[in-house]
Amino acid sequence: MDLSFRAMALSQYNAMVYAAIRPKYFGSWKAALEAAGLEAEEIYRYRSWEETDILEEIRRLKSDGVDLSSKAMDESSNRLIA
Repeated sequence: MDLSFRAMALSQYNAMVYAAIRPKYFGSWKAALEAAGLEAEEIYRYRSWEETDILEEIRRLKSDGVDLSSKAMDESSNRLIA
Protein backbone atom coordinates (compact mmCIF):
# COMPACT_ATOMS: atom_id res chain seq x y z
CA MET A 1 0.00 0.00 0.00
CA ASP A 2 1.28 3.45 -0.92
CA LEU A 3 1.44 5.42 2.32
CA SER A 4 2.61 8.66 0.73
CA PHE A 5 0.61 11.71 1.77
CA ARG A 6 -0.79 12.20 -1.71
CA ALA A 7 -1.95 8.61 -2.10
CA MET A 8 -3.50 8.49 1.34
CA ALA A 9 -5.17 11.90 0.98
CA LEU A 10 -6.83 10.65 -2.22
CA SER A 11 -7.90 7.36 -0.67
CA GLN A 12 -10.79 6.27 1.52
CA TYR A 13 -8.56 7.18 4.49
CA ASN A 14 -8.41 10.89 3.69
CA ALA A 15 -10.28 11.93 6.87
CA MET A 16 -7.69 10.13 9.01
CA VAL A 17 -4.83 11.74 7.08
CA TYR A 18 -6.19 15.25 7.51
CA ALA A 19 -6.86 14.62 11.20
CA ALA A 20 -3.29 13.35 11.65
CA ILE A 21 -1.73 16.51 10.22
CA ARG A 22 -3.65 18.84 12.53
CA PRO A 23 -1.53 20.44 15.26
CA LYS A 24 -3.81 18.83 17.85
CA TYR A 25 -2.50 15.41 16.81
CA PHE A 26 0.80 15.01 14.95
CA GLY A 27 1.13 18.25 13.00
CA SER A 28 2.46 16.57 9.86
CA TRP A 29 2.15 13.34 7.93
CA LYS A 30 5.85 12.69 8.52
CA ALA A 31 5.38 12.95 12.30
CA ALA A 32 2.37 10.61 12.15
CA LEU A 33 4.34 8.02 10.17
CA GLU A 34 7.25 8.23 12.59
CA ALA A 35 4.89 7.88 15.59
CA ALA A 36 3.61 4.70 13.93
CA GLY A 37 7.17 3.40 13.83
CA LEU A 38 7.66 3.90 10.10
CA GLU A 39 10.60 5.56 8.38
CA ALA A 40 9.10 8.53 6.55
CA GLU A 41 11.98 8.61 4.05
CA GLU A 42 11.08 5.09 2.92
CA ILE A 43 7.43 6.05 2.45
CA TYR A 44 7.91 9.19 0.37
CA ARG A 45 7.46 8.71 -3.36
CA TYR A 46 10.34 11.05 -3.99
CA ARG A 47 13.36 11.25 -1.79
CA SER A 48 16.24 13.62 -1.55
CA TRP A 49 19.41 12.12 -2.93
CA GLU A 50 22.97 12.99 -2.09
CA GLU A 51 25.48 12.54 -4.91
CA THR A 52 27.19 9.70 -3.04
CA ASP A 53 23.82 7.93 -2.59
CA ILE A 54 23.12 8.14 -6.32
CA LEU A 55 26.50 6.66 -7.20
CA GLU A 56 26.12 3.92 -4.60
CA GLU A 57 22.67 2.98 -5.93
CA ILE A 58 23.92 2.89 -9.54
CA ARG A 59 26.83 0.66 -8.52
CA ARG A 60 24.48 -1.63 -6.58
CA LEU A 61 22.12 -1.95 -9.54
CA LYS A 62 25.04 -2.66 -11.90
CA SER A 63 26.40 -5.37 -9.60
CA ASP A 64 22.89 -6.89 -9.50
CA GLY A 65 22.92 -7.08 -13.30
CA VAL A 66 20.14 -4.52 -13.78
CA ASP A 67 19.74 -2.94 -17.24
CA LEU A 68 20.79 0.67 -16.63
CA SER A 69 19.48 2.10 -19.91
CA SER A 70 17.13 5.04 -19.38
CA LYS A 71 14.27 3.14 -21.03
CA ALA A 72 14.66 0.12 -18.74
CA MET A 73 15.04 2.30 -15.66
CA ASP A 74 11.92 4.27 -16.57
CA GLU A 75 9.90 1.12 -17.27
CA SER A 76 10.91 -0.41 -13.95
CA SER A 77 9.81 2.75 -12.10
CA ASN A 78 13.22 2.89 -10.51
CA ARG A 79 13.39 5.41 -7.69
CA LEU A 80 16.43 7.08 -9.29
CA ILE A 81 14.26 8.29 -12.17
CA ALA A 82 12.54 11.59 -11.37
